[in-house]
Amino acid sequence: MTKVAIIGAGSTVFTTELVSDILLTPGLDQVRNDPGTFALVDIDPERLELARQMAEWLVKRTGSRWTVEASTDRRKVLSDTDFVINTIEVAGLAN
Repeated sequence: MTKVAIIGAGSTVFTTELVSDILLTPGLDQVRNDPGTFALVDIDPERLELARQMAEWLVKRTGSRWTVEASTDRRKVLSDTDFVINTIEVAGLAN
């Protein structure tokens, strides 16, 4: 099973596009048929929850058997990850 971690997944726009691209990339049919996991990580639990919901919707919409997990603790999900995508914003968001 393939596991893809997205660090900084609270950026729902980036996460949605990444998950879509992975699920819809031609030639990845073998990977799509072997259920994998998207492991979403962010320090903001509310933004992370929205990203998780969007990722689950995309998985369902594409008919994939992938699963989605989300955590604010990156160490919890990184130990058995095959691929890591880092999308953090260094400066942070303006309040």
